[in-house]
Amino acid sequence: MDGFALGIDSNAAVIWPKGNYRVKQFEQFKASMLFCPGCKQAVPVRERLLLVLSDGDLYDYMCVYCASSVGSRKESQTREVKILI
Repeated sequence: MDGFALGIDSNAAVIWPKGNYRVKQFEQFKASMLFCPGCKQAVPVRERLLLVLSDGDLYDYMCVYCASSVGSRKESQTREVKILI
């Protein structure tokens, strides 16, 4: 990759032309299969919204066979917090 540099950004792996200009290849991952300790194998997972936080949403990954939690991810968002009194 002559003229390009490969690096890791805070949220994504990026490939950018040498210099300061960066082109992001992806923002986030969503898992489709994860290892389940109960089933002792990689299984398909369902993603469900667990918590809505002020700085982002917390998602839980559940095994489709035994419904145990096999992982989580936090989707960071910058949104204006409004407090109603």
